Amino acid sequence: MSSAFPQSMRLPVIAAPMFLVSGPELVIAACKAGIGGAFPTPNCRTPRIWTAGWTRSQARLSPATGRGSPI
Repeated sequence: MSSAFPQSMRLPVIAAPMFLVSGPELVIAACKAGIGGAFPTPNCRTPRIWTAGWTRSQARLSPATGRGSPI
């Protein structure tokens, strides 16, 4: 694990991925709050939906925003 990972988080906390509840917006909010965010793959009914959510998360959480990437 990179030594940068723990330093980028405000707290050693991960927002647990919850089926049918967690999505890109929750991941983005969690990461912006300084905790880890994740959404379960089964929430995405197709690969296209997963790719769209991942792309949106990456764009909103790029290094330019000052926060890390979703996990």
